[in-house]
Amino acid sequence: MNNTIYFTSTCKWYEFFNNLYIKLYYKMKTLLLTFSIIVFSFLSSFAQLQVKEAKLGKGIEGRLLTEESSAFSLNSKVYMWMKFSGGTGNVTVTWKNGTHTHTNNLNVDGDPWRTWAFATAYYAGDWTVSVTDEKGTSLKELNFTVQ
Repeated sequence: MNNTIYFTSTCKWYEFFNNLYIKLYYKMKTLLLTFSIIVFSFLSSFAQLQVKEAKLGKGIEGRLLTEESSAFSLNSKVYMWMKFSGGTGNVTVTWKNGTHTHTNNLNVDGDPWRTWAFATAYYAGDWTVSVTDEKGTSLKELNFTVQ
């Protein structure tokens, strides 16, 4: 009879520690997952959006630039094709010719991400097109001529 009481007592201790172990295991697993998500979110906030490639051309076909050029005719459309990496966010493409300015706002929704902007070259002369991020940091600048 003494062995039965001891066995019953041992089973209760085993059950107690086993339940405690399971509870701690799942709490630690949840804590580790939460910590990982917080660290990943924190580190991803330091990822900087970059323009990996930028080209000027006369059109877009199949999401690729056609007729790459740095000289365009008056009243033609000028396309700037870009490939981004390093994060997501909003960018502004600014087209400048003297005092004339035109802007395009674009979303970068993936990494990597391809997109383009265009402007009609209504004025002859030297143009500058620049890409800036949400903070106003210059990411890329290209020059072209309209004749």
